[in-house]
Amino acid sequence: MMSEDSSRIKLDDFDEFRCRTIISGHIEALTQFHIGAATSGTKSDNPVIRVKLGERDVPYIPGSSMKGVIRSFLEGVLGSVGDRDRVVSYLFGSSDSSNPVRGHVSFIDCLPLDH
Repeated sequence: MMSEDSSRIKLDDFDEFRCRTIISGHIEALTQFHIGAATSGTKSDNPVIRVKLGERDVPYIPGSSMKGVIRSFLEGVLGSVGDRDRVVSYLFGSSDSSNPVRGHVSFIDCLPLDH
């Protein structure tokens, strides 16, 4: 039987690589959304971000955008749980100058299914 303390997440749990888990899925846009790209002399003030695949330029969702959405969602789910900010920082990283942390999760770009 586990004691209550042994089942809690400890920050040093993130210092050792124990396993890799890959989660995959499909994203379906139920409402309109827009991820813009930097502009450089184009007529549109905020064009849709695209990547070249073969001969086509296709829209995509950068992994960094997905990481931000998932991080924000997790912060909301955890609410005011004790060490929420520290756990989220250790999972996703933090650029806090007093305690910079490299993230332990990564996300790849999301490409259209018909690419």
